[in-house]
Amino acid sequence: MCARDDKPPKPQLGKGRRYASFYVRPADPLEGLLDFKFDMFPEHLRLGPWSPSARLGIAAIIVSLAATYSSAVETFQPGAADASFWPTCVHAVGALWGCLILGVTFYFAGVWPFFSYTMLSWCLMTARHVLGALRLPVLASPLLFPSLSQNFITVSLWWVFLVPVIALSSAPSARADFLRFNANPLLFNVHLLNLPLALADWAVAPRLLTPFDYWFAIVIGVSYLIFYLSFLDPRGLHFYIFLSPRPHYAGLSYIGLAGLYYALYRLANAAAVSFSLA
Repeated sequence: MCARDDKPPKPQLGKGRRYASFYVRPADPLEGLLDFKFDMFPEHLRLGPWSPSARLGIAAIIVSLAATYSSAVETFQPGAADASFWPTCVHAVGALWGCLILGVTFYFAGVWPFFSYTMLSWCLMTARHVLGALRLPVLASPLLFPSLSQNFITVSLWWVFLVPVIALSSAPSARADFLRFNANPLLFNVHLLNLPLALADWAVAPRLLTPFDYWFAIVIGVSYLIFYLSFLDPRGLHFYIFLSPRPHYAGLSYIGLAGLYYALYRLANAAAVSFSLA
């Protein structure tokens, strides 16, 4: 057993702390790739009280979810198990690869990545493939649109918004560290390969989405938003600075994200119709 003095110091959750200082063990090969400071973001987005609009926006979404619960549940489609060769192969490969990436991520980076929307999206995609391989459509069906929408949003926001913002707003040395971090194979999987895997899951058995699919995706999305704002943000873990509850427009941003989910819902249904007619 190691002596007490050999134990790593207790992590500090203060301003400007690094990924590596808390999450990555010194011997890990990811050390240095996660050496990224959140205090690069403007202070008014990281510190201070919530704006009233943030609370109102979240409350409006929750009230609308409660009001539409009954009508949404009535449209739930349990789906059907598909035992044919290609769907089974796609789900088996997706399940094995998804679980492998989850295991590797936990081994090298610990538990912290699983607090992110990115890894939640990967977990939803993996769960879809696992349940598809096990032929449990009743459990898999509610996760279809959450998996599609969250993985699409993950890839789009990462490459269109977060990567340019972080790269352009960082000092040269920090920018080099971030780009090196972004080129890591694990990041390639959870920020890019996740979308093709989610689309493959849907493509082997496409179906029209129902209001329940949209409703349940919003339930998962707002649940993560509340977790992020109440647990991660106060601890200085500003993974998604655009979700800051401090600007006066925060509530509109949250409602806008619900609108983005709806746009993706309509897009997926249009694609399903086109796919069936092809």
